[in-house]
Amino acid sequence: MFNKKKLKDMRIDADMTQDQLAELIGVKKKTVSAYETGAAKPGLEVLIKIAEALNISLDYFVDLVDEPMPYKRENYIELPREKTREIKTEMQNYLQLLKLKYKVK
Repeated sequence: MFNKKKLKDMRIDADMTQDQLAELIGVKKKTVSAYETGAAKPGLEVLIKIAEALNISLDYFVDLVDEPMPYKRENYIELPREKTREIKTEMQNYLQLLKLKYKVK
């Protein structure tokens, strides 16, 4: 469920006005106000734009996590798309090896 208080808090923390957020996500100021008061709920597409504009996790807005950015970008690496299937297979094989080595189920 969308958390309207988090939207307002995160917008204010970002030192952003409703007008500024509205422009970034492609809606009118009154729409942002409606989201913050609970008079309207943003759809998934708009939620994604809000999360990107405020640089926070989408999971945070729907109360799946407690931290605005629980997934640290520095903990990820970008893999070449053309090798995705091959890399995934190698990673699964390596995980199986680690499970055997450390006797993990």
